[in-house]
Amino acid sequence: MKTEKSIIRVENVSQRFATPKGVFLALDNVSFAIAKGETVSLIGHSGCGKSTLLNLIAGLSRPSEGVLLCDNQEIIGPGPERGVVFQNHSLLPWLSAYDNVALAVRQVFKGEMSKSEMHDWIVLNLELVHMGHAMDKRPNEISGGMKQRVGIARALAMKPKVLLMDEPFGALDALTRAHLQDAVMDIQGRLNTTLLLITHDVDEAVLLSDRVMMMTNGPAAKVGEILHVDLERPRSRLALANDPLFHQYRQQVLQFLHEKHRAVA
Repeated sequence: MKTEKSIIRVENVSQRFATPKGVFLALDNVSFAIAKGETVSLIGHSGCGKSTLLNLIAGLSRPSEGVLLCDNQEIIGPGPERGVVFQNHSLLPWLSAYDNVALAVRQVFKGEMSKSEMHDWIVLNLELVHMGHAMDKRPNEISGGMKQRVGIARALAMKPKVLLMDEPFGALDALTRAHLQDAVMDIQGRLNTTLLLITHDVDEAVLLSDRVMMMTNGPAAKVGEILHVDLERPRSRLALANDPLFHQYRQQVLQFLHEKHRAVA
């Protein structure tokens, strides 16, 4: 496990939940590290603990056993150094795109930035996700993909050390999903942002990631295999469509998922 340059460290983490049928072991002794500037995806069948793991890293829950660290500090709750983007954009419907981002900026940078600096920073982050033209629109006036862009801008505006994304494109149509995947790759390339992405989409996992962590089926899920994706950046989905190495990586993930599904069946 990397330690010196690791921004996220998950060490011997287990998570149990009390249920009417007894204690349910969701995660069993999970350990891994994520390096600064790395994009890692978690993939696996439903119920394998992906969201449970992301919630632990986000600080939304505490582990039953083990420890999680962000930049060598123990994670004991939510913090602005870990921005989160969920499948549901979670925008406040009565606020404009600008004000939704401003809400986070004012909370994090109150006393550190002047009003003018905050304004410039809000606009910059909206422009980064190509939403500068719609910053005055409310959520009900923009598309689902545009809402997700605002959600990403809001998370980025907090200057997080890590961006956590829980199936952020899962509810979008294929074309919008592709555009947002390209936007995320562009942002990561510009900012060298550390990304942890949960996805069910094999192509998305390989396209976006430096590593794909494949989870075993629950209960007692753990990281079963880790695929290192050695594809040059910046990446083009059109170029990779005919790349034999891309298809080899894709097949490795599919084979893992198929074998786990067959084992459960």
